[in-house]
Formats: sequence, C-alpha cells, structure tokens
Amino acid sequence: MVSRNINCRTEKINNISIFFDSNSYYVNNHYSSIIESVACFLSKNQNVKVILNGYSDINGGSEYNIALGQRRANSVYEIMRILGVNDTQMEIISFGKEKFHKSSDTLENDLARNRRVDIIIQH
Repeated sequence: MVSRNINCRTEKINNISIFFDSNSYYVNNHYSSIIESVACFLSKNQNVKVILNGYSDINGGSEYNIALGQRRANSVYEIMRILGVNDTQMEIISFGKEKFHKSSDTLENDLARNRRVDIIIQH
C-alpha cells in the first residue's frame, strides 16, 4: 500500500496543507510524497485521526464552493485510503468559501492560499 521508498515517520507530525488550482480538485503529483508520509504515519499510529478540511476561494456561489471543498477533501481522503489509512481515522469537513482567510498580501495570493485541504492531525 504505502510506497516502500518512503521514510515512514513515527514521531508526531504537524498539520499540512494541500493546495489546488482554481476550480479543481485534482491533487497535483508534487504532493504525493507528503500525502504518503501522512498515510504512513497514520498506518503506524492507528489511534491518531485526521480531519480533512476543504476550502475554496471566494469566486462562485456558496453551494458550488462547499461542494468544491468537499471534492477536494474527498480526493485527499481517497488517496490516503488507497495508501492504507483506515476510514475511521479520517473525517471530512468542507468550509467552501465560508472561512476565507484574507492576509495583507494581494488578492491573487489570498485566492490561491484558500484553494486547499488542511490535514489536521488529532494527536
């Protein structure tokens, strides 16, 4: 299941964000090793759970963005499930654009930062 080439960590890991292109729920390949590391950690620590929080930018309606956040979180969930993470260790929540985080940066960067799934580790 989990790649044999991954250095499987057993010590505590931090929360991780996976970012997406606009209007997409495709997980870019450059996140593969990150997701594999989390999956490996979870498979070695069955008592640890994660919450997959899906977000979107502020473009589009609320219903569309809730669904997009859900699809993004589902994409990460399915990859981790295929890598051997137990379904009972994962929970999905979609916030869509309802918790849009605005920084003092440009709007373009804010939009990009909000197209994400946060993997929240519950130690």
